Amino acid sequence: MTKMTERKMLKTDSKKLQKKLCVLLTVLMMMTMVPGMAFAEGEAEEQNQTQEHQEQQQTQEKAKTAISGFKVKTTKRARSVMSVIVTVTAPYGRDVLLEQKVKSKWSVKGRFPSAGGASEQSADENNGPDETQNIKVVFPNTWWKKDMTKWRLRIEENDQAEALTTNVMTLKTKRFYQNPKKYVQIKNKISKHGKHYYTYPVKVNNASTRKQHVEAMIKAAKKYLGDPYIVCRSGRPGKGVDCSGLVMQACYAAGVDLWPSNPYRHRFPKYEYESTRIAKMKNLKTVPYSKAKRGDLIFYSKHGTVMHIAIYLGKGKIIHSWPGRVQISRANTGRFGHLSKVKRVFVTK
Repeated sequence: MTKMTERKMLKTDSKKLQKKLCVLLTVLMMMTMVPGMAFAEGEAEEQNQTQEHQEQQQTQEKAKTAISGFKVKTTKRARSVMSVIVTVTAPYGRDVLLEQKVKSKWSVKGRFPSAGGASEQSADENNGPDETQNIKVVFPNTWWKKDMTKWRLRIEENDQAEALTTNVMTLKTKRFYQNPKKYVQIKNKISKHGKHYYTYPVKVNNASTRKQHVEAMIKAAKKYLGDPYIVCRSGRPGKGVDCSGLVMQACYAAGVDLWPSNPYRHRFPKYEYESTRIAKMKNLKTVPYSKAKRGDLIFYSKHGTVMHIAIYLGKGKIIHSWPGRVQISRANTGRFGHLSKVKRVFVTK
């Protein structure tokens, strides 16, 4: 074999070897790349699934909350328990909040838990967004202190259901004791009768009984015991009053306004005998002296005209302002004139 032939054979073998090495290197590279590619594809697929799940959660609507049975207007008598049973749709374990409007702000006055939370749903497949529950909402036992109050119910939002605030309820208080409509009406506030004219503060409230009204009246009158008798005066204790001035202030303490008689008007001499006008009031019940009760008004007359007024204490005694001072006296002595009439301020039905 010639040298030229040997060279050609070696060159051919070398090329074959190079091809084999290239194929081997390519196979090795592919073997190392495939696991990485598979991992990348798996991670991308997992990210896509997570994103789809999040998008599905975001697009899923929350259950709509509803409350029925909460009236917008209610009147209730003082001293009674104020409660209401409401039906809640989709409660999901949330608290029903009772709120009162106080000085233009809403304040929570009670929390009432509901059922239907997520833990209960997992145990009972029948629970769902349409689930309803009856909840008893009890108002604070001082709800009656004002003549009118504003209330509402509220449920906060959670992962399962929307928030809800009900319409506002206007709650009016009916007095525990009140005179029948044709007689003078009791109030919690008496209008001031001028900047410099005293009005005795009201000492009763919506829950006061008839007896408490009578006692508030007499207690105020006793604050004036020993004060000087001054014609046309109806001031604060210690400053002096006349007979009708004393009665006006005592009635204010019990929530009764004997309008148009008032401290401002009474200062004028032509209104000296306000007792005459009070005796003619049709919205005060007239009763015979034989049936007089504690807290009634006793009128005395001279020559057929009412000239004096007093408050009956019971057992034949009165408290009144007579020339000299405010005092307690016997009712039927003839000293103060003819006992002509008895008027009842606080009427029993």
